[in-house]
Amino acid sequence: MNGPLNAVLFKLFGTAPRNWLGNPDTALFAVIFQTVIYIGYFMIILLASAMNIPKSLYEAATIDGAGTLRQEWYITLPMLRGNLVTTMTLAMAYGMRHFESTFLMTGGGPAYATTTMGIDLYLKMDALRYSEASTAGVFLIIMGTLVITILRKIFGSSDPMSEMAQ
Repeated sequence: MNGPLNAVLFKLFGTAPRNWLGNPDTALFAVIFQTVIYIGYFMIILLASAMNIPKSLYEAATIDGAGTLRQEWYITLPMLRGNLVTTMTLAMAYGMRHFESTFLMTGGGPAYATTTMGIDLYLKMDALRYSEASTAGVFLIIMGTLVITILRKIFGSSDPMSEMAQ
């Protein structure tokens, strides 16, 4: 209750301290907000890929009269497609198996407001309900496979950066 966020909100707006993780209305928001730290991981992957795009492509586009927006749309995004699919796949996999931080912060509560598939599977195993846990695990694998397949269908599996290297 006496954390830095409550202190800042009290100083700026005069709001009373809240139990962010103990209230079902705010617990999910608090859990989702703490996952923002993983954006940096994905941004490093995309930045490293963007730095490998040949400058000659942008120079040629500038000579042809393409502005910055057109260069980003027709050069940068297509060249990052393979890495975008990779980062989206990693983000979806992380989101589907999300367990550690949520379990440590809330244990899936309050009132099941922050229960993820991973936490549900763990709670079923802990309650010795192995058949339900097995079903949840198989469902998690099927959903993950389905999400990855849909991502590959939408964005394709070829990578223009690797095709240019050949």
